[in-house]
Amino acid sequence: MAAVLVKLEQDFLPADTIPRDAKNNISDPIFQYYGPSIGSCYVPLLKPDERVLVTFHPQQIVINSIFQDTKTPLHNIASFHMSNKIIAFNTVKPAGLKTHWLLILTELNEFHVLALKYLDEYELDLIVIKTFKLYDRLTKGLKIVDYDLKKRIVNTEKCFIKVDQLNRFIMIHSSKNYVIVFELNPSKKELFYLASINRPPREVKRNPNLANVKEFRIFEDPQCYRLESGLVINMELTIDNLDCWLAVVSRNHNLDYSLSYYKMPIHDQLEYYQSFSSLKDCPNLVIPMDKFFIIIYDTYHTICHYPEFDVDFRFNSQLFENNTFENNDYEYYIKQNLNINNGRNKLFKSYTFIDGRKILITTANSEYYIIELDYEFIPYDPPKRKLRSYDLPGDSDLQNILIFRKWEIKSMCSENERFGSGLQSDQIFYLKSIPYLHSMEFLSVNKHSEVATLELKFHEKIESKILSESKLNLPITKLSILKNDNSNINNNLKSLLTFTSGDLQRGHFKTPNFELNLKNETMKSFIIFPNFYVVLNEAISFDITNESNSKIIQRIDVYRNNGEYTASYDFDDNITVTCLTKYSNPRVFSADSDDILIDTDYSMENSFLIITSSGDESDYKNDSDFINRMRTEIMLFSIEPNTGDLILKTMSVIGCKLTVIEIINFTKFRIWGSPFYLDFALKLHDSKSSSQLKITQVGEKQNIEEIDDISIILKLKNDYNIIIDPYYGVFVSHNKQNFEVEVKELFYWSMITAADVYSEDMIVFGDVFGNIFLLNLDYTQSDFPQAKVFSAFNLSYGSIGAICCYSPKAKNDGSGLYDICTVGTSQGAILTISIADSLKNKVVLEEMKYQNRAVFLKGMNFEQVARNIKIKQFDLENCNQLEAYKESEKLLEERYLKVSMITDSDDEFPDFEDIPLIYHQDH
Repeated sequence: MAAVLVKLEQDFLPADTIPRDAKNNISDPIFQYYGPSIGSCYVPLLKPDERVLVTFHPQQIVINSIFQDTKTPLHNIASFHMSNKIIAFNTVKPAGLKTHWLLILTELNEFHVLALKYLDEYELDLIVIKTFKLYDRLTKGLKIVDYDLKKRIVNTEKCFIKVDQLNRFIMIHSSKNYVIVFELNPSKKELFYLASINRPPREVKRNPNLANVKEFRIFEDPQCYRLESGLVINMELTIDNLDCWLAVVSRNHNLDYSLSYYKMPIHDQLEYYQSFSSLKDCPNLVIPMDKFFIIIYDTYHTICHYPEFDVDFRFNSQLFENNTFENNDYEYYIKQNLNINNGRNKLFKSYTFIDGRKILITTANSEYYIIELDYEFIPYDPPKRKLRSYDLPGDSDLQNILIFRKWEIKSMCSENERFGSGLQSDQIFYLKSIPYLHSMEFLSVNKHSEVATLELKFHEKIESKILSESKLNLPITKLSILKNDNSNINNNLKSLLTFTSGDLQRGHFKTPNFELNLKNETMKSFIIFPNFYVVLNEAISFDITNESNSKIIQRIDVYRNNGEYTASYDFDDNITVTCLTKYSNPRVFSADSDDILIDTDYSMENSFLIITSSGDESDYKNDSDFINRMRTEIMLFSIEPNTGDLILKTMSVIGCKLTVIEIINFTKFRIWGSPFYLDFALKLHDSKSSSQLKITQVGEKQNIEEIDDISIILKLKNDYNIIIDPYYGVFVSHNKQNFEVEVKELFYWSMITAADVYSEDMIVFGDVFGNIFLLNLDYTQSDFPQAKVFSAFNLSYGSIGAICCYSPKAKNDGSGLYDICTVGTSQGAILTISIADSLKNKVVLEEMKYQNRAVFLKGMNFEQVARNIKIKQFDLENCNQLEAYKESEKLLEERYLKVSMITDSDDEFPDFEDIPLIYHQDH
């Protein structure tokens, strides 16, 4: 048996994520890497008068208390590990309670309701109030977790957990076009209290069978309802005394957005009520208010009231000048256009209520705005009408009325902070108002675990106090290892690894010699020359001086080996770079004789190729070409060795879609499209006055019918290449002597995101779910190699963003471990995958012992207890480590391969009575 070991490279994590004891011992098994947070809440969880910050990471819940005036303002109370990824969360405060319960939905469609309480001064107890298993109609009858095949079926829908303002209804969207509603009936206050302290009712304690009786069930019978067709983008839930309203923003196949209202009278069925068709854009935020919703866009805000209501706008004349009213038989809302001073062309990300009439909203650039409303609700009272023995004239036209008198949006930033305070906020929570200072305090949190308090005053400097520094858990976009056959790879990764990472908030570029950090940019890729680095960046640009929305701008930067910036090239806002490939010292032909020219002016030592795609409709002949992006620009750049200047040598436009460049040799390169390839060479065309370098097609277009799309091409051996179709798997191509290419399928898999070749006998690839495959190749069966899975597992650190294999000839340090590759993930983790050549080697057994200890120390969590997984107890100091390794795999449920649910066509829905989502309630 060969053991595959995975090591988290802590050297590349932010220093403050590593526990103090682990800084002197990199193999400390207690260390856990949480990754970026998916969100937070700030609620009373343990004591009624003390709010705590609960941060949800993909597989970890971290609870912190905040003490602003101490040396350690953020104090960790507890953290809890999850076997499966958290995909949605919220909190609820049931009737009669003063503390909240946690609501968690995992990727296995398991809905957990949790509470916490103090056992003593230092220890917390995690109470599982209830667990529901939600079975999608497409996976009914299948094993969600297959322990024999070590696979899991995971949910890939955009999921939501929404709770109304009265904390009565919990609505979950986890299955396409359906929601399931859970009700906490306010009449069961005593039952809620007993559940929160983990004490069964007296009657249930005497007779456990009574737990199934409705009177003693915490939740009422869950109900499932169908939504209109379309991809759910956002949803919000609100409630009044009589009805519960659900607002759903969805997108159809034509990429049109719509807002749909659903009404659920209490103790009745959810019913589709009305839809505002054809929203112009995708909204940034949907804010639920009492009797209406506020919908936030880049350039305007709208107020959409309940369809049953009438509305009366009594704004002053100045406000009318900035507002546009739209009204017809099917749509009725008020729209306020934004200007430079109140948030035009801003990407709004989060909001918090100051009170029922004031809302603070924040942008991606950390600018803050106050929405202030003054409105009155006048209900039409049906009971009074029923007391009369007759109807008055006009009774049939009477409706509930909303009267709006004020709707203002004001910036909290001073003129000097027009583009934000610099402290990026993904979520913001209201703390308190300070009337005599005319200021307010808020808690700011972002996904990189940066926590701060903010003091805001109108048009004055924003005061901030950092409580926890950012950990920069940025998605890894590319990594490269210096492949040196004479290097000791096991202990020298820091001197070999270069990588880029980033999201639309921050970008990071790290090399063995220097590192860069940029705000509001993503570093997507790079190439390395002996004396230069070329980096591809992407940024969102907001131009507040015109009517346009945000733009995506891409740029190439050039740096010397010491980090000195030398040059850049900016692309137009409608241009996307699809491939960046090194092409050093290409040979140039004469256009007339096809002879190679030996001219130093055209021997380009530091040159590279770029292919781009245009998003400008005017670049295409017709709509079909635009939709299919049937236009590609090929650009050849070179870096001047002395000055570092970036020179565009030549470019060519091809009227088809090309995606990946393959360098054949110094004289020719190939670009693959869908499904064909074209060969190109560089030729010098002489004229009377000058010479011009051109990219010229060589030969005819060659079709490849076996492949639909190509994202990656890798050299394998001799004339063999590995080709990755992201949707249909791994293919192998063979270049024949007559320059034709034959392609055959090697291994079927979908959603592949990264791949690399370790040797001619092994390749490694990963996918969007975080699965890693090590494939062995056998050349003895036929002309084409055959694939066999050597090992397959899930890294449990997010999607695979980059893979770089080591040289198989590299020296081993005697540990018995061979490093195969280093992997970067979407959660910012960098991991090394190794294979042990002998399980009898003491160093290997020590590494295995470390991995076993790290697994067993996590302990049994409530998910595994619910499934009755039995784990043997081991004395890890005096046991057979191989036996412990096999036993620990049962706890490594996160290492099981992930596969997605099958998706249906929107046109093939069953009847409404055929409930597609069934529930099972664990007691």
